[in-house]
Formats: sequence, C-alpha cells, structure tokens
Amino acid sequence: MQRVLIPAVVLVVGLVLGFFLGFAQRPAGSPSADNRAASAPPVPDTAQLPPQQLPATGPEETPPAPEPEPETAPDYSFELPDVPTGDAEATGVVRLPDGSPCADLALRAIPSMPDSLSIKSKRRLGVDERTAYEAAVIRWETEASRDTTSGPDGSFKFERLAQQTYSVVCLTPGWEISMQQGVTQPALTPGVELVLIATRLVRVPLRVLLPDGSEPDRARITARSMEGSSFVFGYWKPDMRSIETATGGVKFSALGGPDDSLEAQAIAQIPAQGEVPEVVLQLKRPPGLYLTLELPTPYYREVSVTLLPAEEARKLTSEPFMARGAKTSRKLSPTYLYYPALPAGEYVAFVGINRMLVLATEAIPVTGELTEHTLTLAPLDMSEHFTVRTADAEGKPLAVQRLSCNLADAEFSTSDMTAWMEVEPGHYLMRRPGIARDQFGRFVPTEGASIAVQATRGVTTRFGRLPLDGAEVTIVFGDSCTLVVEVDNLPELGRNDMWVAVIPAEASERREAGMARYSSQQNVVGSKLALEAKREFKDLQPGKAVVLVLRDGSSPGSGDEAALSRLETTLQPGTHTVRITMPALHQLEVRTSKPQNVRTLWILGEGLELYEKPDAEGVVKAHSLPAGEYWVGDSTAGYMKVTLPLAGPVDFAPLPHNCLRLGSYDKEGLLHRKGLRRGDLVVAINGEYFEGRDRLQPAWEAARESASVLLEIERRGQVLQVTLTGEELATALRNQASFSYRRK
Repeated sequence: MQRVLIPAVVLVVGLVLGFFLGFAQRPAGSPSADNRAASAPPVPDTAQLPPQQLPATGPEETPPAPEPEPETAPDYSFELPDVPTGDAEATGVVRLPDGSPCADLALRAIPSMPDSLSIKSKRRLGVDERTAYEAAVIRWETEASRDTTSGPDGSFKFERLAQQTYSVVCLTPGWEISMQQGVTQPALTPGVELVLIATRLVRVPLRVLLPDGSEPDRARITARSMEGSSFVFGYWKPDMRSIETATGGVKFSALGGPDDSLEAQAIAQIPAQGEVPEVVLQLKRPPGLYLTLELPTPYYREVSVTLLPAEEARKLTSEPFMARGAKTSRKLSPTYLYYPALPAGEYVAFVGINRMLVLATEAIPVTGELTEHTLTLAPLDMSEHFTVRTADAEGKPLAVQRLSCNLADAEFSTSDMTAWMEVEPGHYLMRRPGIARDQFGRFVPTEGASIAVQATRGVTTRFGRLPLDGAEVTIVFGDSCTLVVEVDNLPELGRNDMWVAVIPAEASERREAGMARYSSQQNVVGSKLALEAKREFKDLQPGKAVVLVLRDGSSPGSGDEAALSRLETTLQPGTHTVRITMPALHQLEVRTSKPQNVRTLWILGEGLELYEKPDAEGVVKAHSLPAGEYWVGDSTAGYMKVTLPLAGPVDFAPLPHNCLRLGSYDKEGLLHRKGLRRGDLVVAINGEYFEGRDRLQPAWEAARESASVLLEIERRGQVLQVTLTGEELATALRNQASFSYRRK
C-alpha cells in the first residue's frame, strides 16, 4: 500500500500556485525581485557603522516581539492502493462513424481505483483535507495510467497493463470516443479487442427563445447524437452563443421558463466541415396536465399528490400513495405540478401528507392535449392540531427548519409524522397523531402514551413532550452540550452494523430510540455512523440522557432493550467525555441441511430480530451477538433455543411450533380491549395445547367459527386467560391483527 503524506502534497501545490500567482499579478514591465534588489539604494550594515551613526533609540527600548512559531501542518494521511503494474497488453481499433479508420488519436487508459474513503468519511473532511486527498488521487491516476496513439489503420495497443479493467479517454482536443451501442465511457480489459467510435466535435451556434421572442435568463440544454455516440448537457445563457456537439444528426432539447415548464426540441444535421447552421430552440408549453394547488393559510409544508386513472382508483383497497399505476409529475413549484403526455380520460388526484393521510380527493378530466386544472383545498380543522413554540433561552421566538412528532407508547413507538405548518417564525401548528384508523392507519393504545416532538434548527435538535390531549408545547434552544463518547472493547466484526445514539432519558423510557437514532442531521442525536473508538456529538440538549450502542436488527420500538451497551449521564453546558464499555460479543453459526430447504432463519433475542440467509454450504452466520438465549428458526420448520457463547457451530434441529405470538393489534383495537397485548403468547385454545403447526393451524382456524374462544396467554412469566367470540377473532384478523407461529 502507498501511504500518501498530505502535508507534502499541500506544500508542493502551494509553492507552485504561489509562484504562478505572484508572476501573474506583477504588472507588465515591472522589475523582477532580482532587478528590484539591484536597482534599489544600498542599505548600510549597522554592524559596520561607528557608534555615533547607529540609529538613536529611546530610553526604554521595547524588545522586538518574538517571531511566531511556525504552524504545524495537520497530519492528514490516507491509505491509497498500490499502483497496479503488469505486463499484459490490450489492443483495439478506432473507427469513424462511417467505419473508416481514425488515425493519430491520443488515448489514455486509466485503471479504476477502489476509493479508500467512504462517502461519510469524505463529508467529515475539511476543505484542505479534501483538496489534499483529491490531489493524491489524481497523482495516483496519472502514475497508473497508460498512453498510446492510434495508427494509420486506426489500431492501437496499450502495454504494461495489470489484470484489471481500465477506462479509456481521448486526449486529442475536438474529438470524443465511445464504444458501440453508444456507451460513452469505454471499458478496456487486457486480452479483449476493443472497438471505439471516434466522433469529431464542432462548435454549433445556438439560440433559445421564449414564446414572446425574448431570451430566457438561462435554459437547460441537451444535445444527443442520433447515432447515440455523444451526449452533451448543461446550461445555456444569453452570453453563450454556441455549444460543442458531435457531427451528423443531433437532437437538441431545451427546458426553461420561469418555472421550467417550457420545452423545445429540434433536429439538425451538423457538418464536419464548412459553415455550421445556427440552431434556434423556441420554448413552449408541452401538452399534459398542469395542476395548481390552492392552499389556505396556514397549511402544511410537505403536501404530495398522487394521480391515478379513475379505473385504478376505484380498485383501491388501501392508501393510494403506494398504489401502482400512479402517474409521475414534475414539481414546477411547491404548488404547481406538471404531468407530461397523459392519455385522454378521467383521473383522480389524492392530496395527502406523510404518504398516509389523505387530505382531499378530486376527479380531473384530461383531454390528451394541454389541460389546466386548479384544486382548491379546504381550510384545516384546527382542533386536530396542537401548538409548537420554539424560542431561545430568553424566550424570543426562533424559526426552525423541521418539525416531527411521534406517538410514543410504553409498548412501541410509531413512525414520525411531519404534518406541520408555520403561523409565524417560532409559532407552528402540528397535526395530532391520532388513534383513529383514517388518521393513523392502525390502533395505538392510549394509556401511558404521549406525544414526543422533535425540532431541528440548523444542525441543532431539541425535544419536547406533551400529553395526548395537550394543547401546546414549548421547545427552547438554549445552552448546548458537546459529548465525546469513548467506546472500550471494540469488536473486530460488525462495526459497520453498530452505532452510538444519545437520546433523552425520558425518550429511552418510552422506547423512542427509533425516533432519535435515525435523525437526518450529522453529529446530532442519532448519527447512524459506523462504530468507532471515539464519537463526538455536538449541540445536544442539556439534561439527563442515555448513551446507547445499538446494532442493525433492533426491533422497532424495542428502545434500549436492544442496546448492546447502555450508560446514563447528565449533559451539562460545555464539553465532557464519557466512556462506555462493549460487552464480549460472539458469533452464532447454524448448519442447515438440504432436506430442510431453509431459505432464511430468524434469530430472535431480547429486543433483537435478525434475518440471515445460509451461505453456499448451508451455514447461517450471525456475528456480534451478546451472550444470552436466542430462538433460531422460521414460521415453517419451527424453532430451536441456543445459548451464547457456543463452542462451535450447531446443527439446525428445530422443535415444532407450540404457540402464537401477537405481533400487532387490529385497526379497531378490539384485541386490546379484550385484554391482549403485543408480544403475548397464545399457548392454548379452548384448553387444548399443541405441539406442531399441523395441529396448531387447524385449531386456530376453527376458533374463528366458534361461539366462544378461550385463549390461554403467557406474558412475561404470567399465565392469563382471555375470552372472546369467534366472530370477534375473525374481525380482528380481517382488520390486520397479526399473529406468528413461535416456540416458547
């Protein structure tokens, strides 16, 4: 591996740029540094003057200020792969579009370099670091590339290649190369003959006009060769009178106007020699549906529209926002949408928010030509909303960029809702997450539940809370904290699947890790970055907090039950450090056999649900698991219990299912009212216990037809009984209650 020291690169680049900038800024005819030194009057050496000629000084001579110590360049360094070398060769031929050879074309083969930095790592780099890294990559590519020139018959040969894929570029100005079938980035592999198509580029005069004949401020331009060998795109401006394109048939397209709703197209024959004709693109509105939303004030910020053909809308059995057949639109503005090239017919527009809540529905007839339609939305029912106020430490209103709320329940957390509107900066209205089917899509218990609100301003996130029937919450952006989390005993495997989250203590009690850990802000609560020995969290909210080390596979709503490590702390203004220790983690290997035909195994632990597939040898592997008991199996074969750590791999020997687990309530909450809770295990039906799905499934289906059903329930070691009718059970299952086969 090459280790590229970044300070050296920065120093060299700085010296070169400094020399050229200094040379370029010197006026014409001004003397150079040497000439100025020669023509200036001589400066006497004070060490050789007699005492009476020494410069006079005051009685209290101030000693000269010490020279500042030179700044130490930051020690940036990155690992780049070794420059690939070899003795392989690759040959090919360059032809013109008519098939004749293209000679004297300079070509370069550049190997692909595995990027040594992830996208997340690059985002954390400063400007100097990123510049230094990119300079190192360019130097690596320059050293690793190979050059050649096509001969009189168009043939070429690259030598001293490694056994890997290279991309080929053209170095000759005014020419462009592509592969056959219009692949504009040719790929070269040693031992494979490569055929390239060379296209001459010429400068084409181009004008773009609005419908009234005036020129737009700018327009998006594309120029595609009809042979598919060239594609150019960019922005046109009135001072840019030409673009460089391929010769032959070229299709020009433009998109412009105040809202980018105007289009233009033209096809021109571009000669390789002689006068090139001017291309004029006259913008106009293309046919399609132009839909304007008229919103009352205030109204939600993130409104979406789903447009379906009327016959598809009539077939809907669930929310329309995920329906197939929805037409694609281009958002010309937040309230102005364009649906291109719609066939004539009747359509239905569903206006909603959060892709779950329908705000309005309206039928729209489309002619097949240019159709304009305005959809006016009714004022909102403000009783369905609560007030959010955001302020600084002195109580002055502060504007925020994003609000979301979460219906936090002691059993589980629902997904975030972002239905909010601005009355004025610092004063907002949020839709209350309800328990009604048409508002939320599923039943959520109300006892012990509350509303958690998250406000984001810049890179700072703050949390608030109010009761389900609360009217107002105030979120204060006051003092902030910086917390440095140091992690001891880092695991060797699986660190990309783990991360550190810092969440308010109350949110942890409500199992709101699901809301906090997936924050979209970097370096804020819940940055889901790979586990490292040290992680810094900035702009945290003072108060009691919980530091969690989580991993992929944590059950939704499991909160800190799924944490690999947990640490309570109190955040104070300023910066402080905490240390959290990872437990010993273990690997689980389960051998399956072909007769079992296992496709995926569930690995269930405390707050953890993993789904792993067998490898080519039929072994299912799960790494980085803490010690404890796990159930391994699936809904068909059954489950087996394993206890980590294990001495080695175990054979998959599942025991039959003997219970059913309640995974989610029905939409109406009938099962909840009857006394069932999520996670309950149904171990007996009407007094009958079971051993195997072949006996459990028929009894479960027969229970729906019974007049009375007695369910024996196990809940955290307790045995309970719940009675309901077969019709109630059948209704709950139709309303999306879910049970899964398990082993207790």
